[in-house]
Amino acid sequence: MRYALVVIMGMALPIAVYASGPTYGSIQEIRGSEFTLKVQKLGEESRMFCSTATLNCATVDPMFILSTTTPTSSLQDSVYNILPDGASWLTLSQDDRFVAYYVPTTAKRPTRTFGIVDTTNNHTYTNQEKNNVYWDLLSDGIRMFAFSPDSTKLLYLSDKNGAQTLYQIDLTTLQGKKFVSKRIISRQYTIMDFGFIDDSTIYFTANRENAYTWNLYSYRLGMRAPTQLGTQLSYNAPIKRVGDSLLFIKIEGNTALPQMYNVHTHTLSSFTLQGIQIEPAPNVEIIKSAGLTGAYWPADMATTTLVVWLHGGPYRQTATGYHSYFSYAGYDWMLSELVASGVPVLRLDYPGSLGYGRNFAESLRLHVGVKDV
Repeated sequence: MRYALVVIMGMALPIAVYASGPTYGSIQEIRGSEFTLKVQKLGEESRMFCSTATLNCATVDPMFILSTTTPTSSLQDSVYNILPDGASWLTLSQDDRFVAYYVPTTAKRPTRTFGIVDTTNNHTYTNQEKNNVYWDLLSDGIRMFAFSPDSTKLLYLSDKNGAQTLYQIDLTTLQGKKFVSKRIISRQYTIMDFGFIDDSTIYFTANRENAYTWNLYSYRLGMRAPTQLGTQLSYNAPIKRVGDSLLFIKIEGNTALPQMYNVHTHTLSSFTLQGIQIEPAPNVEIIKSAGLTGAYWPADMATTTLVVWLHGGPYRQTATGYHSYFSYAGYDWMLSELVASGVPVLRLDYPGSLGYGRNFAESLRLHVGVKDV
């Protein structure tokens, strides 16, 4: 069948004119077993107070802020003085001994640097990677480093071999000027957030099943395969550790709301939020053609019109249902209205998109306006 194409590209959406649609939550302050949740709807914003003990969330004043104690840094000025220009993602080990940092690629700096400072003697260990593309994809992430609770191991993200995946450093064997690391996940999928559950077990979010399905996994270091803990996570929302639980945002239907996984009881729990109705996810087909992947949203009636939606970024991706980003969820609501009126929609990931590895993302370089439209 031949279609009349209508192409829509993602950009900032003036959402205040809409009164219905998706409901998205984002975790704000955390204090012990309590946290606040900012809830956004199209044209409306509110705030909730939630308890991990009761699994209830209640609406509070929009100006309510959960008082917390801001941790003080134990880093000495001598450590800051030896950090190189551009050092970012500073992360301190649990015993305050090590500081990890990252220096990203820029137009004038074609090499990225991962560094570790031993604060007992201010000795620095580094590992450099060439990145001939000035666009540093790792800088668009939500986490770069994670230390083990006993401060003997360090995890970091790298895409030097194509996939954005995890590498491990044994901090008890550091010597010389360059640290040695090993890749711990062999399969080629994208990892976004990660951390330690205990000294030998980690958690991470990844699109291990397909490009659009972001799940939560645990992995015991040295074992062969990870274990799935949760499904359909928001890939851009950081996971929070609250006591014995991992707190995260799950995409379900037209909502993005908190769920919790207890690492000791191995139970998954949802929160009760009053006044929020979850609509089912759309019936979407994942298609692949000419090296591209997309989500096709069919309509119930025959038509010669096809709407093609292209996400912004470019280092973002589309979704089979509602998107991880609330700003894109407004478009998803609009597209659902189009499908309901009888117009099918194709949401397409073009070169430059997230979730397909470094080569696919960087293939957009020097081809903006050609490969992405």
